[in-house]
Amino acid sequence: MIKSTSNIIILIVLLITHISLIAQDKKICEILFVNDLIGDNDFVSLQFYTANKKLIKECQGIQFNKLIEKNICDFDQKNTSNYYFIAYSRNGEKVTFSYSDISPKISKIPAFIAFRQKVVLPDTVRISGITGTKINEDELKKVNKVFTYMQVYKIYLQMKTIPQDTLNKIINNYFIIFPQDQTTDRWIGNLEKIEIYKIQG
Repeated sequence: MIKSTSNIIILIVLLITHISLIAQDKKICEILFVNDLIGDNDFVSLQFYTANKKLIKECQGIQFNKLIEKNICDFDQKNTSNYYFIAYSRNGEKVTFSYSDISPKISKIPAFIAFRQKVVLPDTVRISGITGTKINEDELKKVNKVFTYMQVYKIYLQMKTIPQDTLNKIINNYFIIFPQDQTTDRWIGNLEKIEIYKIQG
């Protein structure tokens, strides 16, 4: 009974310390996951495989560090160790991670924000509003958008198997995965927002 009580006290102290640290740090911005997010970013096609090369999911996605670049905050790329991120799901779950988890310069396979729907293109792609033999800058953007979706990234995860109920929970609306993780503990689906904090002091 005494041991159990002491464990509870330690847990409460750690929780208060964690809340206190977050309160002292400065939230510099947040990324909201809404329906028009896809229209504002260059998503690519993703294929997720288990460690034994079994395809488990195809969807759209973007490297999280590129999402940060597009959502300009007061973020110092030269001092990235001063920042951390908290991802919140609409189900009340949250995950904390650092810049090293998402940086392509640090992490061999950086984190991806993905969307559950896969882009399917027909054999013939028609782009409306383009006439003549030369295209202007706006028309070129339309063409580039199509070829962006044609880029396919094969992501090999560190696990040989992932239970289907776990996949159903994570691969839900917008979701974030960390391909180098040995477990799915930090993966989170049905994202509502990601907050970016700068460590103070």
